[in-house]
Amino acid sequence: MLALGEYETGVCEGCGWHEQLADQIHVTADTKVCPICAGLDRWRRVQAAADKAHRDSQGGDPDPRAPDPADGRRTRTRVLTADEVEAHEERQRQRAARTGATTTSSAPSDVEGR
Repeated sequence: MLALGEYETGVCEGCGWHEQLADQIHVTADTKVCPICAGLDRWRRVQAAADKAHRDSQGGDPDPRAPDPADGRRTRTRVLTADEVEAHEERQRQRAARTGATTTSSAPSDVEGR
């Protein structure tokens, strides 16, 4: 166990590589994007903007004891039913017809408010 502890002191907390290997190997960054996490990140930004707008509408420095829309909010993901996917795709088609844009993916991460 002592040897393991000594080894772990040489592991970089940022990248996870040991300092003895840093000069001996060549690495590259490999970035992958999870569409579900991307959708959640977008949804959180939308929610944060709405929360900020609400707080700004309260004026100045609101009482910290006053209820806030973000109080107790937990964001979760769930698999959409076939009816929900169909309804979402129909909304996208209608929106595209109004704006002249093309439709986008109907992945669960793209569904607003989910």
